[in-house]
Formats: sequence, C-alpha cells, structure tokens
Amino acid sequence: MRNLLIIVFAFFLGGSSCNKPLIPNKAEIHLRGKEDVAEINLIGNDTLRHYFDDGTLGGITPYRDGKKHGKEVWYYSSGYLEKTVEYEDGGRYGDTKAYYENGIQSEDLYYYDDVPVGNAHFQHSNSMPSAYRSFDFEGCMRYIRKYDEKGKLLKVEGTALGQVAIIKKGGDTLKLAVSYARPTGTHNKVSAKVYRNGVEKEEKVLLKTGVGILMIYDFSAVDSVLFIGELEDFLFDQPVVKDSLVYVNPH
Repeated sequence: MRNLLIIVFAFFLGGSSCNKPLIPNKAEIHLRGKEDVAEINLIGNDTLRHYFDDGTLGGITPYRDGKKHGKEVWYYSSGYLEKTVEYEDGGRYGDTKAYYENGIQSEDLYYYDDVPVGNAHFQHSNSMPSAYRSFDFEGCMRYIRKYDEKGKLLKVEGTALGQVAIIKKGGDTLKLAVSYARPTGTHNKVSAKVYRNGVEKEEKVLLKTGVGILMIYDFSAVDSVLFIGELEDFLFDQPVVKDSLVYVNPH
C-alpha cells in the first residue's frame, strides 16, 4: 500500500476527533456460492470470480500480489450491477458505488487509505436522497443529513468544516487541505485568513468536491492559518452553520 501523504495537524473548536469511521463497511460482500479458483496467486496479477449456485456470475475481484487491486464488481442474480469498489494494494482507493436492482444508485462514496473521505451521498430506491455524510481525512463523520422517501429532511447534525491537513510541503511552500460539508441544495463559503508575522491576510481557497485546497508561499513567515466555513441552505429552512479551524505553524 502506498504511503499516506496526509499528515494531520488539526485543531477542533468545540468538537472532538473520532477513532474510526461512523459508517458500516459495506465494501465486503459475502461470497456467493462457489468460486472459480481455490487460491489466489501471491505473486503477479490474478482474478477471482464469484458465482451464484445456478452458475450466474456474481462478482469479479482483481488481485495483485495476493491483495485486492483494481475495480471489484458485484452483480445481482438477475445480472444487474450491484456494486463497484476501487482497490489499491488491498485497501480501498477511489470510488465506491452501489445500486439497487432497478438501476438507481444507492451509495456514492470516495475512499482514501481504506477510509471514506469527503462527500458521501445515499439514495432511496425511488431516487430520492436518503442521507448525506461528510467525512474528514481520517474517515470520521463530521456532518450528516437524513431524509425520508419523499425527500423530507429528518435530521441535520454536524459542522461546516471537518479537518485541516498538510498534503504537501517542500522548501518554503505549503499545501493545506480542509474538508467541508456541502449537501445538495447548500452552499459552503470557505475562506482562509493567513497571519504572517502577526499581520492578517485573506487568501483564496480552491474548493473541490468536499475538500478545499490552499497554497501558501513564503511559509516560514506564517504564524497560523484560520479557515472559516459558512454553510447556507437553499432548499430547507435551516440556520446558517458557521465554524472555524486553525492550523498553527510549528516552526
């Protein structure tokens, strides 16, 4: 498995960190009937196929050097697609998507280092949203919404921002990432204030699918970075969620 590039330096205001994702691991689906091979080669590429008892293909799992590697695909007994999971060296990296037998997508998550990161969307079988979850860089859930089958909002809980992390550092340049919630029908205004030698300077944050990126140059002169999030709802009568996270330069 490749080395984790994210080194976490997070300071939470009014919250606490969690030790594991608050979501069931649905990526592992029980084996269906017989398999086409008894063992997986521990060296090189291999593929394990899963079949239902009637001989219908139930799933395909690619391996490299004895570990799951590539896109795993699962099917219903009807032949319709049930789930796809992207793996790298045994851990989930990339998209995990699940579907009802009628073809409606039920889950859409992104994984990094085998934990969910960023936005996660869930739907009922009638295509109405069932839930939204926002995960930080350690797979901890920071924001959640739940809906009934008619789209009525049942539950809202969490923070606009999740966590700050270093994703790249070289010379006197630093690249910071901040996770943030953005359910459908909302807008999250994420901004950053960089303090250099005690002087405040506003910086632009580049927002991408639940993760904001901030490049900082001349980093040695930076004291701290304050990220501010304002989550505004356009579909439901919900109060604006405002909170902040701070990164302190350890020098």
